[in-house]
Amino acid sequence: MSDTKQIAPLRLVLDGQFWDSQIYMGKLYLFTIDGRVHTVDWDRLISEFRVPEDLALPMQCAFSRSDYLYENQRDLIHQDPQVREVIQNKFMRLAQHHQTPRMVDWRYYLLNTKDSPFPFPHIDATIYMKGFFSVCETGVFVIPANELHSKAKTKKNPKALQLWDCPVISVDASYGALALAAGPEGLFEFELDDWVKGDTRKAKQVDKLHCNDCSWAYYSIMGSSHKQGGIFAEYVTNGDDLDRPKNGKEFEPTNLGRSWREAPKVQRRFEKALRPEQIFNQKGYCWGGMDKICQASEGTMTVARYAPWEENAQERLRVLRQITFDPRRGNPVYGAVAPFGSIIELDQAIVVVRSDDEILTIPGAPIINWRVFNRSKQYENQLHVVYENRLEIYSFNHDYFIDQKEKFSGIRFVNGKSRN
Repeated sequence: MSDTKQIAPLRLVLDGQFWDSQIYMGKLYLFTIDGRVHTVDWDRLISEFRVPEDLALPMQCAFSRSDYLYENQRDLIHQDPQVREVIQNKFMRLAQHHQTPRMVDWRYYLLNTKDSPFPFPHIDATIYMKGFFSVCETGVFVIPANELHSKAKTKKNPKALQLWDCPVISVDASYGALALAAGPEGLFEFELDDWVKGDTRKAKQVDKLHCNDCSWAYYSIMGSSHKQGGIFAEYVTNGDDLDRPKNGKEFEPTNLGRSWREAPKVQRRFEKALRPEQIFNQKGYCWGGMDKICQASEGTMTVARYAPWEENAQERLRVLRQITFDPRRGNPVYGAVAPFGSIIELDQAIVVVRSDDEILTIPGAPIINWRVFNRSKQYENQLHVVYENRLEIYSFNHDYFIDQKEKFSGIRFVNGKSRN
């Protein structure tokens, strides 16, 4: 594994009283505690952010174009040690330049402010195929993302469409469907293809037990639970086993240029459901995404690799290793995975187990909200943490220089894979 310890994460701070944040296609969406949403021209903000001229490239890669290096990682980084060293040094110099958090004058780049189109306060949200989805106690809602920053007078205060009226507390999207965690009602899946206003279709229940969070692991869905630990609902594609994809980059269809109403439907078949004890031989809070399933218990995070392309079913889920963190910060609250590492929210802190095995602890002050964007194209190296009076945006850049096949923590980036 490459020596990346000196590439410290960068941090930008935006002052304000926010409820949530999303970033998508050059726009930063800031949801406020009074039910409004600000749209910020993020690409322009970063391009005009003052850094030494020779550090402009790493600044762009850090905060607005992670794809510049991820998409060319195999050719640019691993094939030429001299190029690799030059770029690494630039990121280390940029980290030194940003030794203290940098304040951002985001209001100068404000495109507009509108009332939130979603019922306030929404509990979770995600953007998928140009659709902005949110969930709350009154159900599941969607609005085209571009309507949030549209200047058309007729769309001054757009309202989201309601897709489903069941209380939901977590949402994730992929393969033309939403995964929905509905608390005591369990884990659900809602198909998006060809949905029209007035459609009365209902979500399909995947599991009946308590579920407070959810995410996609290739074709499968990982549901998290503070009561049962979680549920791993494994799906396979319909068709001959000879058609099984051979690695991660073949799993996701391209969604560029499409809308969520045209989401490409993938024929998936439920195969089996696994509890945490069946994967890790112990109980504990579980979460995951793409090729990693994680479990946290008493200061130890256990990581398993999920490789659905393996023909042998027993090889598809394999425990890799354990990583320890400070247990005095409390019990697991939520978890997520991103290319740069695994994130665990504890009672008193957020712990980031980086993909180079370094551990960063972010104290809780308290934390209102946080999120990663591991399904995005340009921002999968970012962690957003919302506090009472500010938003802190962390940028992790060590993962560009790591052998993706060798790392334990964090999603394995497959060169050229398609994302939403």
